[in-house]
Parts: sequence; C-alpha cells; structure tokens
Amino acid sequence: TSAVKNIDPEAYNLYLLGANFNRQGKIGSWRLAKEALEKSLSISPNFAPAYAEMAESILYISEGVQGTQELDAARAEARTFANKAISLDPQLADGYRIRSFISIFTYDFANALADIKKAQQLIPGDSKNLSVLGHILMILGRYEEASTILTEAIVLDPLSVETMGFLGEVYTSTNQHEKTETTLLRALQIVPRHLFAQTSLAMSYLLNNKYHEVINLYHNQNSMWSKYALTMAYFSQGNTQRSDQYLNELIDRSSLTAAYQIATAYAWRGETDLAFKWLEIAYQQHDAGMAYLRMDNTLSTTFKNDPRYNAWLIKMNLSGEQE
Repeated sequence: TSAVKNIDPEAYNLYLLGANFNRQGKIGSWRLAKEALEKSLSISPNFAPAYAEMAESILYISEGVQGTQELDAARAEARTFANKAISLDPQLADGYRIRSFISIFTYDFANALADIKKAQQLIPGDSKNLSVLGHILMILGRYEEASTILTEAIVLDPLSVETMGFLGEVYTSTNQHEKTETTLLRALQIVPRHLFAQTSLAMSYLLNNKYHEVINLYHNQNSMWSKYALTMAYFSQGNTQRSDQYLNELIDRSSLTAAYQIATAYAWRGETDLAFKWLEIAYQQHDAGMAYLRMDNTLSTTFKNDPRYNAWLIKMNLSGEQE
C-alpha cells in the first residue's frame, strides 16, 4: 500500500520485528513486540499497521494483568490502538481483525463477527482473517464451518502456529484427538512452547487419557499453564496429593488471572460446586477464558447434565448460533 511505500525504513523494520514477535505466542515475545512497535510509532506516528500490531501486543499482554480494573483498562487501550489504526486507514483489514479479537475477549461475539467480516471484505481470502473467523465460529460451536475455514487458512499460511492451535482446538472439541496431536505437534516443532498450542495439546491429551504425555509436555516448566494442566493430569493418575499441590499453587499465585482455569481444574476433579464458584469469579474478573465455555470439553464432559452449565451458556450468549 501507499502507506507502506512512504514509511520511514527504520520504522517499517521495527514494525516487521514487532509483528514477528507477536506471532511467537509467548509472554516475553509480546513484550518485545510492544517495545519494537513503540519505537516504530515514535519515528512514524501515523503508520496505521503499527497501531494494529500494537493493539495485538497489548491485548495478549493484558491477560497477565492482575485486577479487573487493570485488565479492563488494558483491553480499552488495545481497542484504542485498533480504532486509531482504522481511523488512519479505514481500508486496513488488520485493524478490524484485531478489534474482532478484542471483542472475543470481552464476550461481544456479534461485533467480533461483524469486524472480521469487514476485514474479509477488504482482503478476501486472507489467511489471518480466515484464522480469526474460524476461531469465532469454533467458540460459537459451529465446528464444521470452523474446521473448513481454518484448514483453508493453513493452506494459505502453512507456518501459522496460531491457526494450527485454533484448528487443534476444533479437533479436540469434536473428539478427533489424533488429528489434534498431528496438528499441534507440528505447530510446536515450528514454535516450541507456543502458549496456545501447548495448552491445547495438553487438553487433548487429558481428554484422550494420555496423562503421562501431559506431564512430559510440561517437564521443567513452572508457569500458570503447567500448574493448571498438571493439576488435572495427576488427579487422573490417582495422585491426589500432587494434584492438590499444583491446584493450591495455581490458586495462591494466579487467582486474579486464572479463575477460569481454576474452575476447569475443579470440574475435571469432579468438584462441581467449587467449579461453578470459580466460574462466577472468572465472570466477575472479566476472564477471557469464559468466551470458550461452550467448546471446552474439559468442562462440558463434567457439566453436560448440570442445569447450571446451560444457564451459564445462556448468560454468555453461547447457547445458540449467531450469524
């Protein structure tokens, strides 16, 4: 585009560096992306694509923010950057795409769909737009459509680990665990320890009774995500003491950022009242995990006959299909 052609070369290189860091799917890389993009915008303050990438960095970094007010403020900042990108260049598909993702995290699925469809109109057949559309359809339980669209996105961009993660989640939600493993193991070859791909693979292993594989997957890791997965794996192995240890550590260290995962862990252990208690906490904390309530088989396998689960789906506007 003309905006790229006229941009300062250093600002453009910093933008590309930030975009590359954003794709690596790790907390540290998102912070590096933000630093590079801040430098890019200091040189070229009207470069719309850098604002869109900055919005993405801020959004993902925000998921580690403690405190509901702080989280809401970070998401609002991400939306401000996305809106700035769109105001500078109304034809910039990436602005609408990232704003769509922000709406997912704030449970606004109708606007998420509207924005990603706008992005598609601007660049038909773009792999990144297809990836986000497939992700939204998965959240809404439209698995067949999601699978078709995400597969198409991977054909267009075979190295997109994020898209592979989304497709793996679709396979997990439809109990196609062999396909999940094939897809996500390939993703982790491209970007080892990619946060979303690794977590999705762990959940598939759990649902497929491969508890030892979960333990191996998180060998020598000490993150919130490892404690979450290991709580469930050790419980299923019958090692309640180790499961309790990891769950207590998860609650002690991450109750402000991982309430949804705590709820899921309790559900996996069959402690449904505590699971619903933590779902309410997650909702009050505006936890992005709540957006995945419908497609999360680690929850639904426990809750499928509990009327409280259906009540939550209705409350989250996830009980029916949205066009």
